[in-house]
Amino acid sequence: MAGEIIGYGGSSMTGGVLAYSTTVNGSYTVIAGVLDLTPEKLQVTKVKRTAYDSPSYAMVMAPGMIDPGEIEFKVLMLKALTATLYAITVARTNYFWRIQLHDSDSTPSNWKCEGFICEFGTPMPIDDNVIIDVKICCTGLPIFAAGA
Repeated sequence: MAGEIIGYGGSSMTGGVLAYSTTVNGSYTVIAGVLDLTPEKLQVTKVKRTAYDSPSYAMVMAPGMIDPGEIEFKVLMLKALTATLYAITVARTNYFWRIQLHDSDSTPSNWKCEGFICEFGTPMPIDDNVIIDVKICCTGLPIFAAGA
């Protein structure tokens, strides 16, 4: 297991990995394998537009701003890379994050968003690796690209 990153649905770095970059279409650095994830939920806020002359005296709503949400995941990573992920967390810096899913051998699906790490759990050691619960707060709309 030393040196190997176990991916979500796979057992190699060909899929199910977490990576980061300074630009959305730039070069991504793989940092961890994704063991489990809870995808974000886009939420459109409701803006009240009710007036006393609203039809049937019912509240009238309009769509407002979009909250891009948060994505929670459990990652398995090399102990040596834990300091990098921790440094990114405490720097409170936005990065572009990509989760590559293990759903295709040719072109896997991937999810990208700009955001920052808003939760970093206690690393739990397993041999040369650690398991960490991490949450990314998205600061823009996520991008999903389906694999082939």
